[in-house]
Formats: sequence, C-alpha cells, structure tokens
Amino acid sequence: MPGIPAKQQRPDPEWVNWDSIGRGQAHWMRLIGPSFVALNAALLQGFTIARFSEVLVLAGYTQSAMATWCRFRNTAWAIMDWFRHPLDDPDSDARQSIYKVRCMHAFARQVAQESGLFRAEEGEVCAEN
Repeated sequence: MPGIPAKQQRPDPEWVNWDSIGRGQAHWMRLIGPSFVALNAALLQGFTIARFSEVLVLAGYTQSAMATWCRFRNTAWAIMDWFRHPLDDPDSDARQSIYKVRCMHAFARQVAQESGLFRAEEGEVCAEN
C-alpha cells in the first residue's frame, strides 16, 4: 500500500485463547446489526475530536469528501472481516486486515510526530499500537 510502511508482525502471545476469541466473534456475528451500527457510530464520533481529525488530515486520509468516504467505508469492511474470518490464521482476511490497519496507524502516528502535533515536552506522546 503506497505510503504505508511495512511492519514486521509480532508472534502471537502465548496467553492468547483462540477458542475464546472464536466464541467472541460468533457472539458479535449474532448481534451484527446493532454491533456494526454502534462501532461505526463510535468511529464517526471520533471525527468530532479535533486532534483525531488533525491526524487524519496530516496522514492524507481526508484529502477530499470521496477520500474520507472511502476511508470510512474501508474501515466498515475491515470491521466485518474481523468478525467473519478466523483470527488464529495469520494469512486470513481478518489478520491481514488487522496488519494493514496497524500499518496505517503507524504511518499516521509517524506523520503526526514529525509534524509536531504532539509535544513531548508537554507529556504528549504517540504510543505505538
């Protein structure tokens, strides 16, 4: 993906319980309608936070109304992938989607840091995801 740095993925933690995660995914799928609406409403609410919006602008994710729509639409599809596909397979659509989102977040964090949006001297830091 252009502009998105490649990121080496860490191995799965020993404590991960894939059966529990699968049950959680199945539960979300049983409630997919309200869950999907709630998660997307929370995402939209984030756009009202000035700094969140500034990061999106700096990273180029809101260059136009169409770019913003595409970013929002792609996020919605990513959420669906996380619920519908196995997370215990590093090559699954769900895990590949998560890797892509982590890289996009890393890119946005790097751009925000380089722009001076966050000031270390005031205790503001961009934590790595």
